[in-house]
Amino acid sequence: EEFFHTFNTLYQSHRQIILSSDRSPQEIPALEERLVSRFSWGLVARIDRPCYETRVAIVRRKARLRNMELPEDVVCFVAGSIESNTRELEGAIAKITMLAQVQDRPVDLAVAEEALGSERAESRREITIEDILNVVTSRYSVRLADLQSKKRSRSIAFPRQICMYL
Repeated sequence: EEFFHTFNTLYQSHRQIILSSDRSPQEIPALEERLVSRFSWGLVARIDRPCYETRVAIVRRKARLRNMELPEDVVCFVAGSIESNTRELEGAIAKITMLAQVQDRPVDLAVAEEALGSERAESRREITIEDILNVVTSRYSVRLADLQSKKRSRSIAFPRQICMYL
Protein backbone atom coordinates (compact mmCIF):
# COMPACT_ATOMS: atom_id res chain seq x y z
CA GLU A 1 0.00 0.00 0.00
CA GLU A 2 2.81 2.38 0.94
CA PHE A 3 4.74 1.56 -2.21
CA PHE A 4 1.65 2.28 -4.33
CA HIS A 5 1.32 5.76 -2.81
CA THR A 6 5.06 6.42 -3.08
CA PHE A 7 4.97 5.43 -6.75
CA ASN A 8 2.01 7.75 -7.41
CA THR A 9 3.67 10.65 -5.60
CA LEU A 10 6.90 10.25 -7.57
CA TYR A 11 5.01 9.88 -10.84
CA GLN A 12 2.85 12.95 -10.22
CA SER A 13 5.92 15.04 -9.41
CA HIS A 14 7.45 13.97 -12.75
CA ARG A 15 10.29 12.01 -11.17
CA GLN A 16 12.09 9.27 -13.02
CA ILE A 17 11.28 5.84 -11.61
CA ILE A 18 13.41 2.83 -12.44
CA LEU A 19 12.47 -0.64 -11.25
CA SER A 20 14.42 -3.81 -11.86
CA SER A 21 13.19 -7.38 -11.79
CA ASP A 22 13.95 -10.78 -13.22
CA ARG A 23 10.59 -10.81 -15.02
CA SER A 24 7.98 -8.48 -16.50
CA PRO A 25 5.32 -6.92 -14.25
CA GLN A 26 2.64 -9.29 -15.58
CA GLU A 27 4.74 -12.33 -14.59
CA ILE A 28 5.33 -11.30 -10.95
CA PRO A 29 3.15 -13.47 -8.73
CA ALA A 30 0.92 -11.83 -6.11
CA LEU A 31 1.55 -8.33 -7.47
CA GLU A 32 -1.60 -6.24 -7.26
CA GLU A 33 -3.26 -5.39 -10.56
CA ARG A 34 -3.03 -1.66 -9.87
CA LEU A 35 0.76 -1.95 -9.51
CA VAL A 36 1.04 -4.08 -12.66
CA SER A 37 -0.93 -1.39 -14.46
CA ARG A 38 1.33 1.41 -13.19
CA PHE A 39 4.54 -0.49 -13.94
CA SER A 40 3.36 -1.11 -17.49
CA TRP A 41 2.92 2.62 -18.17
CA GLY A 42 6.58 3.02 -18.91
CA LEU A 43 9.15 1.13 -20.89
CA VAL A 44 9.48 -2.52 -19.95
CA ALA A 45 12.72 -3.81 -21.43
CA ARG A 46 14.17 -7.30 -21.32
CA ILE A 47 17.93 -7.36 -20.94
CA ASP A 48 19.55 -10.59 -22.09
CA ARG A 49 23.09 -11.83 -21.77
CA PRO A 50 25.46 -9.94 -24.05
CA CYS A 51 26.40 -11.56 -27.36
CA TYR A 52 30.03 -12.32 -28.23
CA GLU A 53 30.65 -9.01 -30.05
CA THR A 54 29.20 -7.06 -27.16
CA ARG A 55 31.37 -8.98 -24.68
CA VAL A 56 34.46 -8.16 -26.79
CA ALA A 57 33.53 -4.47 -26.69
CA ILE A 58 32.92 -4.65 -22.93
CA VAL A 59 36.30 -6.31 -22.30
CA ARG A 60 38.09 -3.68 -24.40
CA ARG A 61 36.32 -0.82 -22.63
CA LYS A 62 36.86 -2.20 -19.11
CA ALA A 63 40.55 -2.79 -19.88
CA ARG A 64 40.86 0.78 -21.20
CA LEU A 65 39.25 2.12 -18.01
CA ARG A 66 41.96 0.28 -16.05
CA ASN A 67 44.62 1.84 -18.32
CA MET A 68 45.50 -1.59 -19.71
CA GLU A 69 46.25 -2.66 -23.22
CA LEU A 70 45.08 -6.23 -23.72
CA PRO A 71 46.26 -8.14 -26.78
CA GLU A 72 43.49 -9.04 -29.20
CA ASP A 73 43.81 -12.79 -28.56
CA VAL A 74 43.35 -12.19 -24.81
CA VAL A 75 40.28 -10.02 -25.44
CA CYS A 76 38.75 -12.73 -27.64
CA PHE A 77 39.66 -15.46 -25.14
CA VAL A 78 37.99 -13.64 -22.23
CA ALA A 79 34.89 -12.76 -24.29
CA GLY A 80 34.60 -16.37 -25.45
CA SER A 81 35.18 -17.85 -22.00
CA ILE A 82 32.73 -15.81 -19.92
CA GLU A 83 29.21 -15.53 -21.24
CA SER A 84 27.21 -14.56 -18.17
CA ASN A 85 27.51 -10.87 -17.32
CA THR A 86 29.62 -7.73 -17.26
CA ARG A 87 30.72 -8.13 -13.65
CA GLU A 88 32.28 -11.50 -14.38
CA LEU A 89 34.06 -10.06 -17.42
CA GLU A 90 35.44 -7.29 -15.25
CA GLY A 91 36.49 -9.82 -12.63
CA ALA A 92 38.29 -11.85 -15.28
CA ILE A 93 40.24 -8.79 -16.38
CA ALA A 94 41.20 -8.12 -12.77
CA LYS A 95 42.38 -11.72 -12.30
CA ILE A 96 44.44 -11.66 -15.45
CA THR A 97 46.14 -8.38 -14.60
CA MET A 98 46.77 -9.39 -11.00
CA LEU A 99 48.32 -12.71 -12.04
CA ALA A 100 50.52 -10.95 -14.60
CA GLN A 101 51.65 -8.43 -11.96
CA VAL A 102 52.29 -11.02 -9.26
CA GLN A 103 54.30 -13.24 -11.60
CA ASP A 104 55.94 -10.23 -13.28
CA ARG A 105 54.89 -11.41 -16.72
CA PRO A 106 53.39 -9.56 -19.65
CA VAL A 107 49.67 -10.03 -20.20
CA ASP A 108 49.34 -12.67 -22.90
CA LEU A 109 47.13 -15.61 -23.78
CA ALA A 110 49.07 -18.00 -21.51
CA VAL A 111 48.51 -15.75 -18.49
CA ALA A 112 44.82 -15.40 -19.37
CA GLU A 113 44.39 -19.16 -19.70
CA GLU A 114 46.15 -19.70 -16.39
CA ALA A 115 44.06 -17.04 -14.64
CA LEU A 116 40.73 -18.28 -15.96
CA GLY A 117 41.55 -21.97 -16.25
CA SER A 118 39.51 -23.21 -13.30
CA GLU A 119 36.49 -21.04 -14.16
CA ARG A 120 36.47 -22.23 -17.75
CA ALA A 121 36.67 -25.86 -16.72
CA GLU A 122 33.73 -25.45 -14.34
CA SER A 123 31.56 -23.44 -16.70
CA ARG A 124 32.24 -25.68 -19.71
CA ARG A 125 31.80 -29.03 -17.96
CA GLU A 126 29.01 -30.88 -19.68
CA ILE A 127 26.75 -33.01 -17.54
CA THR A 128 25.83 -36.26 -19.23
CA ILE A 129 22.89 -38.59 -18.74
CA GLU A 130 25.29 -41.12 -17.21
CA ASP A 131 26.36 -38.52 -14.62
CA ILE A 132 22.72 -37.93 -13.67
CA LEU A 133 21.98 -41.65 -13.46
CA ASN A 134 25.05 -42.28 -11.28
CA VAL A 135 24.18 -39.49 -8.85
CA VAL A 136 20.50 -40.42 -8.57
CA THR A 137 21.11 -44.16 -8.17
CA SER A 138 23.65 -43.56 -5.42
CA ARG A 139 21.57 -40.86 -3.68
CA TYR A 140 18.35 -42.89 -3.60
CA SER A 141 20.01 -46.32 -3.32
CA VAL A 142 18.27 -47.78 -6.35
CA ARG A 143 19.63 -49.94 -9.11
CA LEU A 144 19.90 -48.65 -12.66
CA ALA A 145 17.91 -51.64 -13.89
CA ASP A 146 15.06 -50.69 -11.53
CA LEU A 147 15.07 -47.10 -12.77
CA GLN A 148 14.79 -48.29 -16.35
CA SER A 149 12.17 -50.94 -15.60
CA LYS A 150 8.39 -50.56 -15.72
CA LYS A 151 8.06 -50.72 -11.94
CA ARG A 152 5.85 -48.00 -10.44
CA SER A 153 6.59 -48.29 -6.75
CA ARG A 154 7.18 -44.99 -5.00
CA SER A 155 10.77 -45.92 -4.14
CA ILE A 156 11.51 -46.25 -7.88
CA ALA A 157 9.09 -43.70 -9.38
CA PHE A 158 10.40 -40.70 -7.44
CA PRO A 159 14.09 -41.21 -8.35
CA ARG A 160 12.97 -41.82 -11.96
CA GLN A 161 11.15 -38.47 -11.93
CA ILE A 162 14.25 -36.79 -10.52
CA CYS A 163 16.28 -38.26 -13.40
CA MET A 164 13.77 -37.01 -15.94
CA TYR A 165 13.74 -33.56 -14.36
CA LEU A 166 17.52 -33.29 -14.33
